[in-house]
Amino acid sequence: MDAVKMARNLDVIILVSGDGDYLPLVEYIQSTTGCRVEGMAFKESASSKLIEHLDDFTNLSDDKKLFLI
Repeated sequence: MDAVKMARNLDVIILVSGDGDYLPLVEYIQSTTGCRVEGMAFKESASSKLIEHLDDFTNLSDDKKLFLI
């Protein structure tokens, strides 16, 4: 809800999740506000459709030592 409320005042929203359930949110924000939506997640477990729709995607698996305990 915060992302929808704040999107008109922001340039970029960063979603730290690969859950495909966020796809409608991403599409809504991009189409109604022009705000960029970028994502960060482990690509192996992230939704490929979500990744396709994001304006930019950072694969946390590229540096597992940094992001995994």
